[in-house]
Amino acid sequence: MYSNIFQIITIPTGGGSINIDCADGVTLYEVDSTNGASVTLSGDYTIGYTGTPVEGTIAQFVYRGVVNLSGHQVTILGRSLTQEELLTKFILNAQWDSTLSQWNIVLIKDHDFNNREGIGSYTLTNVGGNVGLTPGIDKQYQIITGSPSLAGNWNFTNSIASYTPKDGDRFIFYYKATPTLNSYTISFYGTTLTDAQAVSGNLRIECIYRASNTTWYVSVLNDANAVGNIAPEQLSYNQSYDMVTYPVSFESGEQGKNTIKLNYPCYILGVYYTVTKALANTDAGTITCKLNGTTLGNGTISIPLSTTINTSVYTSFSSNNVAVYGDLFDAVTAKSTAGGKVLLTLHLCHKT
Repeated sequence: MYSNIFQIITIPTGGGSINIDCADGVTLYEVDSTNGASVTLSGDYTIGYTGTPVEGTIAQFVYRGVVNLSGHQVTILGRSLTQEELLTKFILNAQWDSTLSQWNIVLIKDHDFNNREGIGSYTLTNVGGNVGLTPGIDKQYQIITGSPSLAGNWNFTNSIASYTPKDGDRFIFYYKATPTLNSYTISFYGTTLTDAQAVSGNLRIECIYRASNTTWYVSVLNDANAVGNIAPEQLSYNQSYDMVTYPVSFESGEQGKNTIKLNYPCYILGVYYTVTKALANTDAGTITCKLNGTTLGNGTISIPLSTTINTSVYTSFSSNNVAVYGDLFDAVTAKSTAGGKVLLTLHLCHKT
């Protein structure tokens, strides 16, 4: 006979344990954190079982909590949950296997619970503060407004220190705020806006995580079209972003401007270089990135002498990085002691 009986299990801050009873007829369990709020554990938490399950005994756990492990563990019927899983919603299905005397477990992330699509917003106030955002949980697109007279710094960063972002995680901020700084600052994932940027009310700030060196790369776009004329919900990564890859050289007779023509309006967000032939010793090699002959902000890249093959580094451009159709991008290579080759990958965002 079908039963709609279910049991609510609450994960407390202090950790602990609870056993489900295989003989009480309950097969559905709702697992949440205390009062539905985010909790940071100070001890392990374990969901086990009592009684003797028979072949085919099932248990389904619907998880709706937000738990920060802080070095501890959460385990359901022997399945240890990762920090990433505990920051998302999921369904865990367990079925007893009498032959193996164990629970066979399948965890399904429920994307219907995922609330990151759409647009979030924050209004800057006088007092300042820290705004914590978690990839996969918080809205990917955020609009920042407000005209406060600051009495403290504002910092947008990870919400939970122990959560490790995945490669390619990103947030895009449409910055419309016009604060009076009073010597205070506004930062996004480790990059502090200049005074001129912070008071402009006219920025688009893109933050992308690279797992290879555990770093958030931040691009600040200074352009009227960066705010207000792009609908965030209409953007998709494949349609709006582009990569242009080409080789450059520090070899004798091969150093030069390495010019390419851009065939659509775009933001030049940054460049990723990978060494394909080790650089000769004695001196560093430089790549100077220019748009129509003018060096981009943060566009002079120095690659140390004797840098080995497969070394990769990403550089974000901070200014002079808005291109129109027909603009020329140069990657000027120079090295006194010739030797070495590099593969460049430009990160471009289509401009509407």
